[in-house]
Amino acid sequence: MSDPYAYPTSPPPESGETAQSWPPPPGYLPPEEQRTNGFAIASLVFGIISGILLAVIFGIIALVQIPKKNQKGKGMAIAGLVLAGVWTLIWVVLIVVVVMTSADRDAATGEITGAGDVSTLSLEVGDCVNDLEESEAVASLPAVPCDQPHEGEVFALFDLPEGDYPTEAELIGQAETGCVDRLMVYAPEAAQDPALGMFYFYPLESSWPADRQVVCIAAGAETMTGSIAE
Repeated sequence: MSDPYAYPTSPPPESGETAQSWPPPPGYLPPEEQRTNGFAIASLVFGIISGILLAVIFGIIALVQIPKKNQKGKGMAIAGLVLAGVWTLIWVVLIVVVVMTSADRDAATGEITGAGDVSTLSLEVGDCVNDLEESEAVASLPAVPCDQPHEGEVFALFDLPEGDYPTEAELIGQAETGCVDRLMVYAPEAAQDPALGMFYFYPLESSWPADRQVVCIAAGAETMTGSIAE
């Protein structure tokens, strides 16, 4: 005896026919497609570009929101946090290396008391340096106390005039003139020594006008000991 409450069903499809199902019952809603959490995406992006703080903040927010909103992106959030940790470690290592390799200065006089690297932006008058060679961009120089053998001595620092970035010819002319005039004041006798040469560093266009400084360095044909101002 057939069940009077049974729902009708479609007969099995014959060969070559397409099977069809009955429409869903009234009120049926298909499940929503999971969306990717926006904070998770942001965390990953900032993790890639070394935005450490934002990568951490967005990553934490994403991990809190994802289970509550049934969203995707947990892997992105975790990746952003991991990348933030990697960048933090890299920066810590770089800072330690810079501190360990930087020259020591006397807190009172500013004189270099221990050999190490000095940024060209942090050079001071009286610093004695090595490894002088022509280059388009010099970030730092090894410095030593002046009573140790060295190739050159910083004798002047001055700023170029304000305005548009000068042409190469203008840069060279202004740097040479400014350095020569200042060498005569810093060490008049050394300025008359034909064996004494001169190096100078001038700012790059990319750092102009924040950096307009010229660094003047007196360099001997051979290594020197002591200051040329003595």
